[in-house]
Amino acid sequence: MVDHPDNGMRFGQRLQALLDKSPERNQAWLAEKTGLERSTISRIIKGERSAAPDTLQTLAVALALTPAELVAGTDAEARLAAVSSVVPRATYDAVVKTLLDYEGRIADLERRLRHFDADEVENRATIQKLRRELAAAVSEREELQRAVERLQARLTETELDLERHRDALKKAVADVASLSARLQKIATDSSSAATTGAIAAALASVAAVAGVATLAHYLASAEPHPTGPMQRERPSSRRRAPDGS
Repeated sequence: MVDHPDNGMRFGQRLQALLDKSPERNQAWLAEKTGLERSTISRIIKGERSAAPDTLQTLAVALALTPAELVAGTDAEARLAAVSSVVPRATYDAVVKTLLDYEGRIADLERRLRHFDADEVENRATIQKLRRELAAAVSEREELQRAVERLQARLTETELDLERHRDALKKAVADVASLSARLQKIATDSSSAATTGAIAAALASVAAVAGVATLAHYLASAEPHPTGPMQRERPSSRRRAPDGS
C-alpha cells in the first residue's frame, strides 16, 4: 500500500511525489505510458488543470496503483468518490483490476518483444558469420582443386619423362650389346696378325659408338620408334689403330 499524505494535498503534488520515487520516471515517461499529452500532465502537476475520472484511472494503471490509492489524501479524492457512488463499487474495482491485468500483460509482451529483438540481432550476426565461413571454405576448396590440377599435370609430365628414360635405357642396352659383340670379335681376331686391318676397323667403330654414348644423347633420341635393333651410320673418318696401321 502507498502511504497516504496529509489531507488537503493537491493531486498534482501527489503525482509529482510518485514520479520522484523512481529515477527513470518523469513526465515524459508518464506521457508515454498513458498516451496523454505531456503538456496535460504538466498542467495537472502544476495544479492548472483537474484530472478527470478517466484520466485518474489511466494514471493509476500506469503507476500500478488503484485510483483510490492514487488520490488518497488529495483534493481529487472527493471527485473520485462522487464518481464511485454512481457506479457500483464492485463493478468499478473489477474494471480497475482488469485494466491492471492488461497493463501487466502488455509489460510482459514488451519484455518478450525486446528479448525476441535481441535474439534476432544475434541470429543475424550468426548467419553473417556462417556466410563468411562458407565463403572462406569455398575459396579454400577451389584453391585445393587448382593445386590438385597442378599436381596431376606434373604427374603426367613425369610419366612422359619416365617413358623417355625407359626408351633411352633400351637404346643404351642395345648399344652395350653391340659393343660387347665387337669387342669379342676384336679379341678373336687379335690372335692372327693378318687381321690387323680388321681389328683397327672394329676399334674405330667401337670408339665412334662410345664417343656419343651419353645420357643427353640417348634422351635426345628417345622418340617413338619401331621395335628392332638400332642401326647407326659408320663414322666418315676412321681412327688410326693402336698399331699405326
